[in-house]
Amino acid sequence: MKSLLIALKEALDNDRNNLRKKTFQTYESKYRIFKDWMSEKGYGKMCLTQFGYTEAQAFLNDLARHTTTRSAYKQFLHHYFGEFVKREWISKNPFDNTKLPKKRTTEI
Repeated sequence: MKSLLIALKEALDNDRNNLRKKTFQTYESKYRIFKDWMSEKGYGKMCLTQFGYTEAQAFLNDLARHTTTRSAYKQFLHHYFGEFVKREWISKNPFDNTKLPKKRTTEI
């Protein structure tokens, strides 16, 4: 089975011609942030089938972004993991039941 990051990058590259240039650039940026998070957590070589709800929720929890931005990341990843389910590479989308954390407040 392919590594998650390779599968995601290939799926994104396959969609390049179906996306507007700006949309593709935005998706590439989201991929890079996700890839960096995966590497930081020691998941860089994780197989697609090993990535589950726990990791998906942890990624959303760790995003230090505005709620709307976190929602866009969730939508992006949910879409591509949905494609992996359709291809029968995984049985369930790990982002199906994830929740966006409430906006963080900073302490003074």
